[in-house]
Amino acid sequence: MTGDFVAIWKLIYKIGTAVRKNSKAAPSYQQLVVELESFNRSLEALQSLKLAEYELKRVDAVRGLVLTCQRPLEELLTKTEAFEMIW
Repeated sequence: MTGDFVAIWKLIYKIGTAVRKNSKAAPSYQQLVVELESFNRSLEALQSLKLAEYELKRVDAVRGLVLTCQRPLEELLTKTEAFEMIW
């Protein structure tokens, strides 16, 4: 599961970098970067949890939900890159 989280972290980083580089990005996109950074910190905390055996099922369920974010983040990155090419 660590590899999946790394992929999501990379997406968050790329999106944040693309939005920060574009001074014409709307304030709502700037706010998105703040929210993505918060999400990233949550992922790091989730990944570093040391759990007892009986807690693993619950945390695995949460980790599975986190992975559902990967596709929308990939789509957002594609849109961000397309926007970047226009400017």
